[in-house]
Amino acid sequence: MIAQLCLITPAAQASAVLERLGRVGLGLPVFPAEVPMALPQAPTPDSTLVLINPGSMASYQQHLTAASQSGWRLVDLAVNLQNPFGKTMGWMVAAGGNHDDFTLATPVLDALAPPLPKAWLHAGGHGAGAFLSGIASGWLAQSESVWQWLLHALQQPSASSFDLQSWQALIDHSVTHLQEDARKYLAIDTEPFEPWFADQRALLLNPLTSESPARQLANWFLAAQAGNSKP
Repeated sequence: MIAQLCLITPAAQASAVLERLGRVGLGLPVFPAEVPMALPQAPTPDSTLVLINPGSMASYQQHLTAASQSGWRLVDLAVNLQNPFGKTMGWMVAAGGNHDDFTLATPVLDALAPPLPKAWLHAGGHGAGAFLSGIASGWLAQSESVWQWLLHALQQPSASSFDLQSWQALIDHSVTHLQEDARKYLAIDTEPFEPWFADQRALLLNPLTSESPARQLANWFLAAQAGNSKP
């Protein structure tokens, strides 16, 4: 019988994640994150999938559909798996979901985060971790593009050292992608937010809105778009 708690994680990082969980005696079934797949039927109504770094809201929505069709709860995480110290010291973790979703998943979040009290962030409701994961993924992709752009400029000394048009196209593409993900996330995460750790409320929430950190960030991206729009 399939376990009540399972992971969905990128194949390249699965061993590091499992090694970290193994330190506290957690051994969980793992499904690949790269291609959303049909899932086995959830064994109980509270059975939970922990989705790590889906990379985009589109990917998250595919996983969410597959989970819902098979009766699973879904907790989505943004985890800094690029940090080599994570396997031994724990990673930065931001989670999306509600309190019912965290009932089974909390031991996984505690194990992935540094071994300190309340060391992971409840970033928002459903999709918050995926949204933040998409931002990180987009930032890495943009950084790689910038390096390639600079390398191309250095390899062509006769060309202009600064091509404003291609630079602007790169920035516009990144901003457009962020704004698209912000809209998708805000359409999913519509419930009132209450942090899993009550004493994070004063640190994380805007007292004027009481919105989650992820929703505040998504709204900021869209407000920036409105402020930069030309008539």
